[in-house]
Amino acid sequence: MTNNGFEIIHQAGSKYSWTYKMIFSVRDSNHLKLKAINKTCTFYGIDKKIKVDYKNVNFDKISISDTLKKDCNCEKYWKELEK
Repeated sequence: MTNNGFEIIHQAGSKYSWTYKMIFSVRDSNHLKLKAINKTCTFYGIDKKIKVDYKNVNFDKISISDTLKKDCNCEKYWKELEK
């Protein structure tokens, strides 16, 4: 739970890993709004962090990709971190 909202976090991996956090606001009791998505792609403890601010977009206007099926789309960042 956060101030005026909540977070959903999921993560997977070890050598190649990722953490995906969605931050929601429920300040207005009639609406659920997405505030931000934070993603961290990690290779052997070296992180690449990506943050996208949505500035309280109504949840029904957001299309969230299948992050579990696609390894959180970290493949290109892992290749960068391997170098």
